[in-house]
Amino acid sequence: MSDKSYIHCRHVNVNGDNPDDPLEEISPSLLEAYLPGVKVGSGTVIYCPHLSNIFDSEIGDNCKIHAHAWIAGSTIGNNCKVEAHAFIPHGITIGNNAFIGPRATFTNDKYPPSNGKGWEKIVVKDGAVIGAGAVILPGLIIGENAVVGAGAVVTKDVPDNTTVVGNPAKPIAPKQVRPS
Repeated sequence: MSDKSYIHCRHVNVNGDNPDDPLEEISPSLLEAYLPGVKVGSGTVIYCPHLSNIFDSEIGDNCKIHAHAWIAGSTIGNNCKVEAHAFIPHGITIGNNAFIGPRATFTNDKYPPSNGKGWEKIVVKDGAVIGAGAVILPGLIIGENAVVGAGAVVTKDVPDNTTVVGNPAKPIAPKQVRPS
């Protein structure tokens, strides 16, 4: 575990919430108590870890993990953002610079409940964006710089630089690269 990992938890009170509250550095022993078996990279911020289920995973440098996330037995690259209520179960690998929207759901079990037998992996490559409420079925690859639209149900691999939407998700256009 990094000695430069941070937690941040603001409490709303009757006087309002201060969004400028500073981040608090967390000790490695307290980090282990909140996040058992989790390796957290330098500069990563985990908002309200006591409100999330994060265990047996690796989270890269400079990530932001929002409250109420479920991350178990997975790997998240550097410079990623995982929004609230994302579900990332065992066997999911997320590359660098990826965005996982709120309530995005990754599934690893084609025939539940399998009790861990036959779980399939999912790979989200560098720069991919998974929209709010999207569902990614087991065994798929989301390509580099691909975009999965909000609410999409992804049943097939998504090629690099492709945007998919709908249920089932279908390509609509190559991803537009934003100017730097």
